[in-house]
Amino acid sequence: NHYWATPQERTPDWVREFARRCFDNGASVVLGHGTPVLQGLEFHRGHLIAYGLGSFVFHTHRPASYDAGAWESLLVDADLGPDGTANEVRLHPVIHGCHPERPGAGRPIDAPASEVPDSGPALPEARTASRILARVAELSEPFGAEVVTTPEGAAFLRPTVPAPVSATAHH
Repeated sequence: NHYWATPQERTPDWVREFARRCFDNGASVVLGHGTPVLQGLEFHRGHLIAYGLGSFVFHTHRPASYDAGAWESLLVDADLGPDGTANEVRLHPVIHGCHPERPGAGRPIDAPASEVPDSGPALPEARTASRILARVAELSEPFGAEVVTTPEGAAFLRPTVPAPVSATAHH
């Protein structure tokens, strides 16, 4: 998704509608990426939607053109049930590319290839990881999802509204 809304963190209504239609057509999970910022996550009928995981791979070495948020993403580790609904969703913040925490991130684009740092994903410092998770929590809250962290530093996505009771459920 390269939809450049303003602000970019906002998930457009048409993207939400598209994601929900994917489930009507058999999808188990919808994971979006491309817009170079994180967007919110939610559950739809128990299925995980990650509207925007940022640009997990971003092919540029122009750090001055983007703020740190363009170099931040999430790994999403979802345990799915047989019907594709999410039993548990773990979130792992990562940084990549020219994030200010990466060694050599400020190298100019015309630097020799041997001087350009690895731009693959890496674990951020604890303070940055907390900030990334706080931003994801803020973006996910309007969609009825919350980010819960444990004292050990693990992060989970949970629905804040109870799942609808199935018409076939027995009491």
